[in-house]
Amino acid sequence: MKTIFIAITVITVITVITLASISTHASASTVLGNWCWTMIPNDETTNIDFSIIVNEQNKTYLLIGKEDTEGALLRSIGRGIYEKVGDILEEKFRIVPNTGSLELIDNYGLIGTAPYGKCD
Repeated sequence: MKTIFIAITVITVITVITLASISTHASASTVLGNWCWTMIPNDETTNIDFSIIVNEQNKTYLLIGKEDTEGALLRSIGRGIYEKVGDILEEKFRIVPNTGSLELIDNYGLIGTAPYGKCD
């Protein structure tokens, strides 16, 4: 009976630790920036917050929206450009040095630019 209890306790502890590490990218991390992407110009109801963070394990994530706690894993490809890991659309994100804005790029070119700062 003790062996079963110990095994269940270990599994429970591992599960709790795993869930905690998945859902806490935003806590104890460095924020590279926050941007407000407007899907439809002059329509604030379509605004979406984008954030790029680096967690304690030095992994970079893109958080989309205020409720996103897991994010999409990004890989730096240089010159302030990050690409989503395993993304079939091959989306890339470039932090523009002189303005701090965020460019959204795909294989066809620039999709658009989000100004630095959170949405209101």
